[in-house]
Amino acid sequence: MGLPLVAVGVALTLNWDYFSAGWDFGSQIASAGLFMMALFGAGVACYLFPMFARYNLSVPQYFLMSSRFAMRHLAGTVILVFVTAVALFVCRSVPGLIPFFGIGAWLYVTGWLCDRFFTANDEAMAGALSADAAAGTPAAGATAAVVTRGAGIA
Repeated sequence: MGLPLVAVGVALTLNWDYFSAGWDFGSQIASAGLFMMALFGAGVACYLFPMFARYNLSVPQYFLMSSRFAMRHLAGTVILVFVTAVALFVCRSVPGLIPFFGIGAWLYVTGWLCDRFFTANDEAMAGALSADAAAGTPAAGATAAVVTRGAGIA
């Protein structure tokens, strides 16, 4: 699952390097867009591996559901990207931390945060489905909710 992430990261980096070297307005807009896409990709990557540990989906569905979750829960995505940036800053500032705390601490914190986000999402989904069942009428999005309920994604 990491290979597609690496390929997308390399493509975004190479394109950003190319466009950020230009001084015209179009190149600067393109480099800003690529930077935003890289931030979104980092958010998706932060959700991908905890989602793999929690849910039983097919491999393409992990990418789809993690990107949906990143877009739907923007506050959580911003928190995860911020935690990732802090971890990268600390590891670059004190390189001796990398083998002892750097990667493990980042994995622990992002896993803990994602577990909280997924639990809140599962509870919201269960509440929405039970409210629809109590009312006796299916909601407009009930079919979509039932399909994604197996993945636990709102």
